Amino acid sequence: MKEVEVEQLTESLISKHDLDDWSFRLGNTRRAIGRCIHRKKLIEISRHYIPLLSDDEVKDIILHEIAHAIAGYNAGHGPKWKKVAKMIGADPTRCADIPPERTPHGRYMLECANHGLLGYNHRLSQKAKDAYNRGSCHYLCKKCKTPVIITDLVTGRKYESKRSL
Repeated sequence: MKEVEVEQLTESLISKHDLDDWSFRLGNTRRAIGRCIHRKKLIEISRHYIPLLSDDEVKDIILHEIAHAIAGYNAGHGPKWKKVAKMIGADPTRCADIPPERTPHGRYMLECANHGLLGYNHRLSQKAKDAYNRGSCHYLCKKCKTPVIITDLVTGRKYESKRSL
């Protein structure tokens, strides 16, 4: 789906669900696919994810954010939001299930020795860098609890734990 098509679809869905005082914009965030910003009455979809998603996935993300707008700021991903999401045709789950190879690549690649590519981070905290420099581990694989190997894709530097857990 092209960006202009995402804009048109979002604006039509906003109107369909009587959110005429809400607006839409394409964002540049790489940490979230979509956001509902209540204080600005704004729905934002990341332009970095659009080429990586199917048309159905994009529509579901738009509906997910519209459900947030309808349910209200305090609803979060709780029962009220889930009820609204189901009512308007969105998948009532908290996060999109997008595999790492279909996400925008960040500067840092995270890998598990047992499970391969885990994903990408756009930032690596100084605390994490210091931990790896001391030879300890900062991140663990959620599946097997082994230390995560981090590669800086700009410099080529690898951050690895020198200790096994």
